[in-house]
Amino acid sequence: MKRIVCILLAGLLLTCAGCGGKENQKTEAPAETAAADTAEQEKQAAEQPAAQATEQAAAPAAEPAKPAASGDAEGLQFETTDLDGNPVNSADLYAQHKITMVNVWGTWCGPCVGEMPELAVMAEEFAEKDVGLIAVCTDAMDAATIEDAKEILADAGVGFPVLAGFKGQDELFQMFAYPTSFFVDREGHVLGSVIGADPQQYRDTVEQLLKEVE
Repeated sequence: MKRIVCILLAGLLLTCAGCGGKENQKTEAPAETAAADTAEQEKQAAEQPAAQATEQAAAPAAEPAKPAASGDAEGLQFETTDLDGNPVNSADLYAQHKITMVNVWGTWCGPCVGEMPELAVMAEEFAEKDVGLIAVCTDAMDAATIEDAKEILADAGVGFPVLAGFKGQDELFQMFAYPTSFFVDREGHVLGSVIGADPQQYRDTVEQLLKEVE
């Protein structure tokens, strides 16, 4: 009888030990997981500022907007000559009209040459609205190119003033493409610009600017 009781007690002790082991595993596992999660969170928190700094360093800096034209505080002013060598001051030309379109072109530029006949017609239309049109041929700085420019203008029937290139024109006009046309008021302040040969856009721009300056 005592032997049976001892056997039963021994079995009971073994059963309690097994449950306790499983229970310990259940209570210890979350603790280990929590510790691992905490360590991972701390690692991510430490790495995040470094990653952000790396992304900021890799990101290109935003480029400042470039103006349509530069010049001094007086506006798009310059002095040069016409294609016959006569001195010309832009201020004198601007003062004659409410708005002046300044078409900047070159003899080597196909679209520039191609739009000249249309500009000749447009100049007459503009004159009725107190709008002037002048052109600056930027490569007309030597005798041969000036003669080429004169031939182009004669073939196109151009009657508006066309001026020769001059020192400092690159800094003044800051060209991105040829042709580029600037629209200025009587004082030479730039009111707008059109890049590329686009006669209809020239007309639309003039119409809009006339409404704004009136």
